[in-house]
Amino acid sequence: MKVESPIIAVVGNKGAGKTLFLTYIAEYSHLIEKRKVFSNFELNHIPYYDFDYKMLLELPDDMENGVILMDETQMGADAYDFLSKKSKAITTLATQLRKRNLDLYMTTQRFTFIAKRLRDLTDFIFAMEVAKDYNNDIIKGVANVEVYDRNDIFDETPIKTFIFDGRNFFNHYNTDEVIKG
Repeated sequence: MKVESPIIAVVGNKGAGKTLFLTYIAEYSHLIEKRKVFSNFELNHIPYYDFDYKMLLELPDDMENGVILMDETQMGADAYDFLSKKSKAITTLATQLRKRNLDLYMTTQRFTFIAKRLRDLTDFIFAMEVAKDYNNDIIKGVANVEVYDRNDIFDETPIKTFIFDGRNFFNHYNTDEVIKG
């Protein structure tokens, strides 16, 4: 599953743990991999560089050697507004990830919400679903994750499944933050 400068879509219903998972990626990237973290949502206790979708129009030179965490990707690359300057900037950045030594993780509730060009560039889809206990009650912060190879569109079998327990990361971001386009 190792891909140079991957584009990973993290998809799931409201409350499935998508942003929580990106917060985990931020901490792992910073502490373990010693990489820069670029995020469009506020992180607490994790050093990061803030960006918004309008800033991507300029494709800043210092956006390199790290990981980009893009929450609510449809706000900047909406499938219905694929000709917008923001959408073009995001897809341009996506085509240059390898040259900038960047990985891109993006969230959306539905994969089809984001612009087709960006969907076509995606390497993997992490489909998240809230985990439930034996009484069928939701376990807040825990998700069942199925990983799909986006490049093998005819195979609906996940290439990997795992349980993500993100309960230790709730204090690292604001789950109620509104992402602006």
